[in-house]
Amino acid sequence: MATRKLDKSDLEQLKSLQESYQQVTAQIASCTIDIELIAEQLQELETEKKFQMKQFKDLREEESKIISTLKEKYGDGEININEGIFISQE
Repeated sequence: MATRKLDKSDLEQLKSLQESYQQVTAQIASCTIDIELIAEQLQELETEKKFQMKQFKDLREEESKIISTLKEKYGDGEININEGIFISQE
């Protein structure tokens, strides 16, 4: 089996190509890790959003009950929270 030395320019091209492959492979790995971390963050945000939406719905239900109670107590009208007054529609 005969061996032959590669031309310097050919060897440099091959080494450059090999380095490029390594850089691209490292970037792919970095992107994959970033995607996984972002996916975890998205999952956490989704969980938090569900919790906050439940809180929001609970608050709306509480508001509805308060409005119903106030309507029974004061009748139809508007409430000015800043002034603490009820304005009757009658």
